[in-house]
Amino acid sequence: MKDLEGPQRGLSTERVKKVTESLGKAKDLHWRYDLVSSRRFPVQYYATALRGSGADADEIVVIGIECFESDTGHLTVSASITGEDGVILAESSATEIEFPSELQEAMGTTTRQIQEAFDSLVTWVHARQDVIQTALAQA
Repeated sequence: MKDLEGPQRGLSTERVKKVTESLGKAKDLHWRYDLVSSRRFPVQYYATALRGSGADADEIVVIGIECFESDTGHLTVSASITGEDGVILAESSATEIEFPSELQEAMGTTTRQIQEAFDSLVTWVHARQDVIQTALAQA
């Protein structure tokens, strides 16, 4: 499975970055962004609110948007928000995308479906600003 193309990936990750940066404006709070991919996980994007610096920084909130290939051959895209103790604060519903057998022709369609699911999860994260702000305030 090929991951999202560079320009598409950049657009989605920039949208998440804008959402998160608008949430945590505390002087001792900063965000770290990680985008990774592998064969089974073509897209894994994490925005982590950190307090402190270096190895001693505390993770306050982690927003994760993941796309993975399930055992049934489908791609599953979902998001979650976890607090500093690893407790799930909010979890999106999962979007399943059928992975077609005609790989070359369908790759564009599949990539577009992943992009649409990812974009809808960015909107989902944005709608949960209250959950994120509450977690940031409690830390």
